[in-house]
Amino acid sequence: MDGKALHIVGNGMKHGRVPIGDGAVDKAIVLIHSKSIGFKPINPTDYDRVLKENEQLKETNGILFEENRVNHALIMVIFFSLLLANNMF
Repeated sequence: MDGKALHIVGNGMKHGRVPIGDGAVDKAIVLIHSKSIGFKPINPTDYDRVLKENEQLKETNGILFEENRVNHALIMVIFFSLLLANNMF
């Protein structure tokens, strides 16, 4: 088997395994090729997309955090109102 082909087809060695047969291929063959590949530069378009998505997630997280805070406050008001109504407080 061609180690380079296995590395390319399997997109590296995800989970430390080659993408074919259980033990049918020596991992060392694929590892030799994976070590020969240099650093792959980040695509600026992909990087910008990830930054934008991260900002959107931060904004959504902030909204959910605030909703959670408001819901907690409402639950506490209801809880204490029930306690007072039942003379348990």
